[in-house]
Amino acid sequence: MQILGFKKRAESHPVSPDVKPLPSMAVVSVMRSPHLIWFYSFSYFCFVACHLVVIFPRLPDQLWLLIVIAFGVPGVGILYRQQLTNMFIGKLWVEQGIWHLRSNNLAGNYVLAGEICCWPMIVVLPLRHQQTGALTYLTLARNSLSPADNARLRTWLRVCLRPNT
Repeated sequence: MQILGFKKRAESHPVSPDVKPLPSMAVVSVMRSPHLIWFYSFSYFCFVACHLVVIFPRLPDQLWLLIVIAFGVPGVGILYRQQLTNMFIGKLWVEQGIWHLRSNNLAGNYVLAGEICCWPMIVVLPLRHQQTGALTYLTLARNSLSPADNARLRTWLRVCLRPNT
């Protein structure tokens, strides 16, 4: 686990053979979360609204801003739709420190790539693909997991990823 503000990567330290691997975590099923969809919708709406508040007072003087609005708002809509289609829905489990993700459009083995954000309503897991090195932020809302899976994931994170103090 990486500490915020600490610049060295976790891979730069050799792992000694006497360190035990992380215990396995049973498979948890991730579903589509209505709260996460609402959060994304609200965030994108606020982004567009803030930009429109800044642009509208200058609109009568500078008509080129109409072009910015004409291309900017649909562009944000495309990004929003892409965010919704890339939302992870599938299976997640851990074996020997390797995170496994399986769904229709995403399958692979991952390792933790930074600090985990674990709030009461949301969990954000920064994961790096083992083969490609691509970074993926897996965002899980409370209602994207069943109550038993949510308890299993949060308990595993709390117990197994405790920082050494």
